[in-house]
Amino acid sequence: MGSFTSAPTCPLVETTGDRIRQTFARAGLDYRAGLSLGRTFVAAGLPVPTMLQMARVEGGEGSPLYPWMEQTVRTLLPLMERTGVASAAEVDVDTLASRLRQEVVANQAVVVPPPFIGAWTRTSA
Repeated sequence: MGSFTSAPTCPLVETTGDRIRQTFARAGLDYRAGLSLGRTFVAAGLPVPTMLQMARVEGGEGSPLYPWMEQTVRTLLPLMERTGVASAAEVDVDTLASRLRQEVVANQAVVVPPPFIGAWTRTSA
């Protein structure tokens, strides 16, 4: 899970993305696990997979990105607090999606969340 990028820069988007990444890193979780999928498949006895990386580019009022970011932060919030990334008061998760939407729309910005990496393979029957 790399950084969220916005253009023009939206500080709340970037801060939220950085908090997500920092939480993963401080908890010892591999936020770049998608890049290890090839080795993971091979270690499991599977053929080398075909892999694909894709990223969305989001913006506007109706983007699903805002609630997705809010729900991700809501899920990570206890870990965020334990690892010292941010407090619940700093995050204000209950208004996060709304504030993200307002910032992006007001700046006529686009947001590129971290890419998703998919991997698949076939085995002989």
